[in-house]
Formats: sequence, structure tokens, C-alpha cells
Amino acid sequence: MRLFLWNAVLTLLVTSSSGALIPEPEVKIEVLQKPFICHRKTKGGDLMLVHYEGYLEKDGSLFHSTHKHNNGQPIWFTLGILEALKGWDQGLKGMCVGEKRKLIIPPALGYGKEGKGKIPPESTLIFNIDLLEIRNGPRSHESFQEMDLNDDWKLSKDEVPFPFSFFFSFFLYLLPFLFPPFFPSLPPPFLLLPPFLLAHFFRNIFEKTFIFICIKCYLNTDALKIVLLHRRASLRREVYRDLKKKKYHSFFCFFP
Repeated sequence: MRLFLWNAVLTLLVTSSSGALIPEPEVKIEVLQKPFICHRKTKGGDLMLVHYEGYLEKDGSLFHSTHKHNNGQPIWFTLGILEALKGWDQGLKGMCVGEKRKLIIPPALGYGKEGKGKIPPESTLIFNIDLLEIRNGPRSHESFQEMDLNDDWKLSKDEVPFPFSFFFSFFLYLLPFLFPPFFPSLPPPFLLLPPFLLAHFFRNIFEKTFIFICIKCYLNTDALKIVLLHRRASLRREVYRDLKKKKYHSFFCFFP
């Protein structure tokens, strides 16, 4: 008996010392229906229009359905920014319009220990999801992708240089306005470009500067993703207000 216990203890010690890791929870994906032709697959930042039904795995009870509980209307959500469950962000990538999937989502990628409404804590969830339409996400997604050099859908400090080029271009554009005697033959600077190009130019300057501040000063990539990518302006403003409440570390946080 003692020999058996000693062997068990040794086995436990060897296992723990070997650095054995608990496997990360994963979503089980089953494709129920797939279109013959797929013109586009979903990726992070896309807007998806879906119908879905959600069930509890333990007893098969329905806890929500867009067909029954949403006046029969599908819902829009943005993939990849935790607008829905983590399990949805993992399980709905690479999906085609007209495709139907069954997702089995473990608690860690669902509602976890807290639960929600009719969903008890530590519940495994089953979703049947039908993709009806894909649209491009907000234009800010383009700025995010330009800076995400390694395509890991996260921004690091190394990927966020100070946007000197934008401010330099802006300065050159304003030269005729700031020093009119030196540019007598040029029209007023704000007549040099159409209004929509000016709006796009100023938007890019703001976005890249704000990205730089978030990463260098706040190191808050999740909040940044919501501000840039979320289609709900109210949520973007809420996150932006939270960031503004924090004090800047110092002016030098703007530089590497």
C-alpha cells in the first residue's frame, strides 16, 4: 500500500515538474450547411447578420432564439472584438453567407462562472447559427490592420510608431495658409482638396494619433479595439470617456 502511494506521489511530482499545461478551451465547430459557391469569408472586424438559436447542453433547453425572441429579426454584430461571446469570435471565422454552423462553447468561452439570465454558471452552450450577410466593418478597421504588422489582431508598442509623416504632411498642407506672403499665387489651402478628401485626411490623423496614445500611454489594446471597430457609437464614446479620465503618464509617453 505504501509503495502504491509513493508511486502516485512520484508520478504527480514528475507531471508537475515537466511543465504539463492544462489545454486551452476550444469551440467545437460543426458545419451543418455550406453554400456551393463562397464569394467571401468572415474575418475579424466584419459585420455579420445572423439568425441563431442557443441551447443549454445539459438539458437541451432553448434560452434564446432570434426567430422567437427578437420579433423574428436577425442581429448584426462585429466579429473579433468581444461584442458577443468569445466562443462566437472563435467559431465564426471563415464563414460564408448561407452557411450554417453548430458551435459547442465551453463555459470559459461563454458566460463563465457568472452565468446570465436563464443561463446558469459554468454552462456549456450550443448555438445553431445561420449567416445571412457580411459587410465591411467601420473604416477604422483599415487603420487598425495597417498597423497590425503580424496579423495577430493585437497591437504592440513596436507596431505603433509616432505618426510624424501625418503631421508633416498636415504642416505642408497648411503652409500657404500660415505664410500667405510666400505663396501669393496659390488659392486658399482648404480649396486645394475636395471636402471628402479633407475629411478622410483629418480622420486618419486622429485615428493614428489616438492609437499611438492608447498603446504608448495606456497600453489598453482591448479598449482601443472597441473605440476603433465597434459599430455602436455610444459604446465608442463610453470607452473614450473612460480613457480620457486617466491622466497622461507624461509627455514623454509619446516617444519610444
